Amino acid sequence: MLDQLTLGRCNMADEWILEVLDDLRAFALANGLSHLAQELGRTKEIARQDLGGVEPAQRPTDDVVTSLDSHRRKTL
Repeated sequence: MLDQLTLGRCNMADEWILEVLDDLRAFALANGLSHLAQELGRTKEIARQDLGGVEPAQRPTDDVVTSLDSHRRKTL
């Protein structure tokens, strides 16, 4: 039954991860971690895309993701 229910294109069985990200973001906001809260908001959108909210043609390619990850590691 859960497999047939969707939120947008996100399967309800996968919705738990979005709820966890919401909880983490709420914690960050409540504890003055505004940058973390902002990043968790972005992370939730990425998770929604990866879970099926965006058509594959609109998702970044693995090469783009790898390049971004590499750039982030260099700036840390």
